[in-house]
Amino acid sequence: MGRHAHVSAAATALLVLIACGELQNDRLRVATVKGRVISANGAPGGLVLVQERTEIRGPLEADGRFEVAGVPAGTTHLYVMAPDTGGVIKEVVARGGQLVDLGEIELLPAASVAVVVTIVGGYSASEGTVTVMGTPYEAQPIEVDERAFFAPLPAGCYEIQTSVPSVGLQTAQACVEPGVQATIAVHFAAANASIPFAGGCSQIGCVLGRRCIADGRCVRCTQNLDCGNGQVCDGEGRCVGCTQSSDCAQGLTCDLDTNECVGALARCSLCTSDNQCGNGKCEIRAGEPPACLNPCGSSNTCAEPGFVCESGLCIPNPTAYRGCQAIRQLGMACSDDHQICRDQGLVDGACAAGQCTTRCTSSAICPAAYFCENVSGQPVCMSL
Repeated sequence: MGRHAHVSAAATALLVLIACGELQNDRLRVATVKGRVISANGAPGGLVLVQERTEIRGPLEADGRFEVAGVPAGTTHLYVMAPDTGGVIKEVVARGGQLVDLGEIELLPAASVAVVVTIVGGYSASEGTVTVMGTPYEAQPIEVDERAFFAPLPAGCYEIQTSVPSVGLQTAQACVEPGVQATIAVHFAAANASIPFAGGCSQIGCVLGRRCIADGRCVRCTQNLDCGNGQVCDGEGRCVGCTQSSDCAQGLTCDLDTNECVGALARCSLCTSDNQCGNGKCEIRAGEPPACLNPCGSSNTCAEPGFVCESGLCIPNPTAYRGCQAIRQLGMACSDDHQICRDQGLVDGACAAGQCTTRCTSSAICPAAYFCENVSGQPVCMSL
């Protein structure tokens, strides 16, 4: 009876202590973690923090020692960084009310993370921010080049949150190796690609090189002058090779499927079957690889300059070109060495204006898109 009485009394006392809050002691729920970095080189500005609770942190002393109090009991991750040396992420298993000594810690070369943000439709992300969770960095603004950069960082894995007003929020995972810069791509797309984001570009803005138009879309152009390299502006605000055949050089037409200037039929392009050659034939001639040759006209003539009719097909004029290989080498880069161009099959080849061509007496010897012009005192076939 006496033993039971003592147990009952102890239990009663325990209940009284709990009721009074005596066991609600914060010291039993947190720990202190210490250690010493052996390669900090005495650099100032070092920091140690708990990734799960970044407000719990402490300095890395000049001798590499650190001590962080208030670390939650259980498994956490310690972020250790010496700016001029490197860093490391250490897993810590802490027991409440105890001191955890990690001993000596070796740092690894610092890493960095570049976050590149794109928004479908050419919208700008420069009003947004990026946060690398579990680090001392505040949310970084996305710059005009659509990037945010974080360095230095200990090697490891991070959760990255990207937020762009009127567009949305995305979370991504990124792992980076010691001494390496990881580039993370974050891509935002509208739920319905035909409908701009809220407010369109009047609110979000456009990336460099795009223009904001009244319907809220970001486009590359509104007129031909907005395009370079001989391109034209189509009805969708894109810079393309052509929208009609008058946009193309003589002898070329506009392919409305690709908006590129092409020959009326493929000629001398490499092929594997006739169906790649329009109305032409995929032919092997003179030991060359198979190439497309167009059929001759009804009078056994070839409308395209630079070609003559042979056995029902238009072949490169043999007085100027030793087969289709030579035609394909027109425009090849050269450095004022005529023999190099002749070695490519151009019978009277010349290197003019830094490209291989052939001498001519009229444009009749020059294939489509080439014209006989005087360059550096000699008539040669040159493209527009």
